[in-house]
Amino acid sequence: MEKGANFDYTLLFRDLLENNYTKLKSVNDYAKLIFISEKRLGQATTKVLGKSPKEIINDRILLEAKRLLVHTNSSIKEIGQELGFEDPAYFVRYFKKNTKTTPVEFRKTYLKK
Repeated sequence: MEKGANFDYTLLFRDLLENNYTKLKSVNDYAKLIFISEKRLGQATTKVLGKSPKEIINDRILLEAKRLLVHTNSSIKEIGQELGFEDPAYFVRYFKKNTKTTPVEFRKTYLKK
């Protein structure tokens, strides 16, 4: 029955993430909403998806960032704000840390194709 709980926690986490990724960025925020520990949430997502909750949160934020960079004319600052980053510089650092490229470089590379 253990597998069932892991699957349920992971599904609940992904649903919560989909609705809250612009507001909630920490694993602790989601664990609290599910009423489990961060460690327990990590065990569930690692077993079911092979990724930590933090990786899943980052993946979701970056997916949306890339989508907005390619499909809108919004400025980097506007995209950062839409994704819940109050400081545009922090959004740029976050994006670069996770993708090895800046939002501007990503947009330029993609729009050349």
